Amino acid sequence: MKKYYLITLLILTITFIHAQISSPVVLGYFPSWSENWASTNQNSKLREIPPFVNFVFLSFAKPNLTYTKGSFNLAGTGIQVPYDGCTLKESVSALKKKGIHVILSIGGETYWGTSEAYNINYSQIKDFVDDMGFAGIDWDYEPNGSFATIGNPENVQHFIDF
Repeated sequence: MKKYYLITLLILTITFIHAQISSPVVLGYFPSWSENWASTNQNSKLREIPPFVNFVFLSFAKPNLTYTKGSFNLAGTGIQVPYDGCTLKESVSALKKKGIHVILSIGGETYWGTSEAYNINYSQIKDFVDDMGFAGIDWDYEPNGSFATIGNPENVQHFIDF
């Protein structure tokens, strides 16, 4: 029965979003490590996402990211863009002006592999989201890099904790 809670939540979320958006919902993940940057024209793959995309999940932040509000220091976040936090904030703002919501994706395949990953400081995540102007967060929970044990009691408890 618990497997269906996540699916139901996803369906309700998509239904809610669709009710607020009159055009089709187009979303995708943007791997931060693939970003390029040409400082002369503030050109980047991230900023050039076409305007028909509604939502971009910027991947991946560490679940146990460290961030100090107002610092714009990306060093402890896991985000791997080749520029600083002020430039990332500008990129998020540029996308927002195009009508694209940028969501911070947390975790992914590689960041859940240690017990330290579960030392999550929700306040620091909130500060990072607020400073960068992200529309929200996405828990990309892939324990041990796969979904093979997603339903075991320990992983179900992690979902509850999130």
